[in-house]
Amino acid sequence: MPQISRATLETGGKLPEILVYLLCVKPGYEEMVHDELLTLRRKSRLEAGCFHFDLYRLEDSRFYFLLHEVWENQDALEAHTTSRHSTQFRATVMRYLEQPIAMYQLQEVI
Repeated sequence: MPQISRATLETGGKLPEILVYLLCVKPGYEEMVHDELLTLRRKSRLEAGCFHFDLYRLEDSRFYFLLHEVWENQDALEAHTTSRHSTQFRATVMRYLEQPIAMYQLQEVI
């Protein structure tokens, strides 16, 4: 995956789009959602402008997953959000969540 150049950032280059999502899955659906997340990660990492797309599971709970995404810019993020695999993921998984997905947009501190 491409690396973000500090020199680019320090000379006025656009900052990447950094997002974190927390998903809480209903009991009994955690492995199905896990499989869907793995597919989403695999396909998303192939997209233009994807710097990072990482998946984590909370160590002490099999029901919580965390996605950490870094996109080159807003256009890359928008393309990802509207991609077939992203919309299909949301359509498939939303009914298996205990609560709405918590989304946080972050800004790197430099």
